[in-house]
Amino acid sequence: MSTAMQESKQTSEANIITGRRQGGTGGKPFDDFEFSRLHITSIHVQWDRRINAIQVTYEGGDTAKLHGEKAGQSDTFNLEPGEKIVRIEGFADDFINQLQFTTDAGRWLSFDCV
Repeated sequence: MSTAMQESKQTSEANIITGRRQGGTGGKPFDDFEFSRLHITSIHVQWDRRINAIQVTYEGGDTAKLHGEKAGQSDTFNLEPGEKIVRIEGFADDFINQLQFTTDAGRWLSFDCV
């Protein structure tokens, strides 16, 4: 990803880099970032032929709004205490069809909807 396509938000505890927003014509861009939400504890994904929805839970039990629609299969990626998401990769055309989360411990959860 080129630097021109990235926005960086820095705090005393985190360096968060966001890329170009993706998705189909039915979705809306979102950003759950708040300074109190620095440590992700789980990522919930609804999927079938595409990624239908995503919802993130943060340390302390703060769960963000579900972005998208409840449809298809459901999986939750639970992080270990102190574990961090270090990479998010995906593919999109009209919809987000592939998505992979990787942690600093080398664990990953992948969705290949194509």
